[in-house]
Amino acid sequence: MKKLLLFTCLLMALELMIPSAVQAQCSILPLEQFTTNTNFSTGTATTLKYWSPSTCTTGGLLYSSSGGCTAGYIGKTGSWNNYFGCFLRTPQANCTGNSYVTLNFDISNSYFANHADDKIRFYMWVDGAYKWASSVKIGGIEVGYTDINGLWLKFNQARTCVNVDVVFDLTTCSNLTNILFYLDPSCGYNDGNVFSVVIDNISLNGALPTADAGANDTICAGTSTQLNATGGGTYAWSPSTGLSSATIANPIASPAATTTYTVTVTGTCGNATDTVVLTVNPLPATPVITQSNDTLFSNAPSGNQWFNASGPINGATGYFYVPGVKDNYYVIVTDSYGCLSDTSNAIYFDITGISTAFSDHSHIRIYPNPASDRITIENTATNKGAMMSICDTKGRILMSGMLSPGKNETDISFLAKGIYFIKVTGETGTTVHKFVKE
Repeated sequence: MKKLLLFTCLLMALELMIPSAVQAQCSILPLEQFTTNTNFSTGTATTLKYWSPSTCTTGGLLYSSSGGCTAGYIGKTGSWNNYFGCFLRTPQANCTGNSYVTLNFDISNSYFANHADDKIRFYMWVDGAYKWASSVKIGGIEVGYTDINGLWLKFNQARTCVNVDVVFDLTTCSNLTNILFYLDPSCGYNDGNVFSVVIDNISLNGALPTADAGANDTICAGTSTQLNATGGGTYAWSPSTGLSSATIANPIASPAATTTYTVTVTGTCGNATDTVVLTVNPLPATPVITQSNDTLFSNAPSGNQWFNASGPINGATGYFYVPGVKDNYYVIVTDSYGCLSDTSNAIYFDITGISTAFSDHSHIRIYPNPASDRITIENTATNKGAMMSICDTKGRILMSGMLSPGKNETDISFLAKGIYFIKVTGETGTTVHKFVKE
């Protein structure tokens, strides 16, 4: 019971994965009704016609000009022992651009209750090997049976001109230009019952391609990304500007500006198109750094990352930085899109001591310095307010506010002991002052 349940679940999963045969929209091998035997041979092996080997155990399948579903048919009637390998093979088929193809045909077959192994299997020759079919359906219902020798349709009932769809999965195949498909009946009995199989009205169908250019993407100027299209056998991108190749599914794209690319995918069943938009964001302006006493400043107000000879300095992301060692320093700016600027100029920093202020603007005074819980910022500029922010030595803003003319008392009790900077921005410019929290 558990094995039966597992097999049922596998069949259900297979049906979800494999497209329904009704989706087939174009002909790869046109309908063959075997009105004549012009397109059938039992002689020397050929890939240009339907073929059955006359050298197999029972002489191969044979052509009959009448008795088929419409006119003639290919089949065999007789009492055969270990009948195996007398297949019907299709002409070579170019299935380029298809992920799945469907072999459609009408079948008539004998049925005997004591012939549990009378059946017909389906496979293909592709990439230098035999591969099984993926699904066998009658009336849209999965009827395939799988064993170690492949996927079969069992002759568990008598059939007369019943239409069958056999689906082949090509998604793991490489060369789709010359595939051969096989219908291989088998009878393992010789008990006087007359086994028969009739194949008629056979065709191979594919689906019209569905182009998918992939998801829209965003890059920074001067960088690249890979486009990934699916759905076709051949691909053509337009415009070709900025592409490593315009005729492959996954070119590298390096456009200088935002570009809408259109891909046309082509297969044996036609072509289809889709578009993808590649947005190109400009790089941030190259920052310039300067030195004032023992502090380095970037002219970029945000997005800074300070570097020394050892690489990025952890936590040094403010617009200024106070080095602790002699070294070369520079800045790279990252904007809100994640784009990186060019490297700034480099400054070699040599420690010469610590000043208490970095400006001779006499209208700003800070006291006491050092301070413990509160500090007074005196703005002596008459009737002029200013913006104030307190930063740590890595340039991180810890608090900000407005400075009124006159004395402004500020609570700094929340700060840990150490060195801090007060940035004051007013009509006359920006000044930075240092104080010590005890």
